[in-house]
Amino acid sequence: MALTYAARYATTRAKLVDYLHRKLRERGWDGDDPPPIDTIADRLVALRYVDDAAYAVMKASAISRQGYGARRVAQAFQIAGVGGAARDEAQPIIDDERISAALRFARKRKVGPYGTG
Repeated sequence: MALTYAARYATTRAKLVDYLHRKLRERGWDGDDPPPIDTIADRLVALRYVDDAAYAVMKASAISRQGYGARRVAQAFQIAGVGGAARDEAQPIIDDERISAALRFARKRKVGPYGTG
């Protein structure tokens, strides 16, 4: 399940762990020991199937292109469980896109110089 999820979706380690916990809760766990979810997630991270830094860069770029700013990016990072070094790698993108994101937002919402009234 973990490999299929990682192949299909851009994800973070935290999102993968949450997904596996949810699926095991839905389907039930028959083993005597707790499920090795953290071991599986660590293995996929070691194989670079799951890369928090790449996810952070991709998500920061996508949100900035939609016209949203640093606070919205930070909110998305918090939801996805991105932190530390991965967040730091995406910070230059957030800083570079700050002005263009504000202009896209103004154009989309028709405010400021893009207003009609």
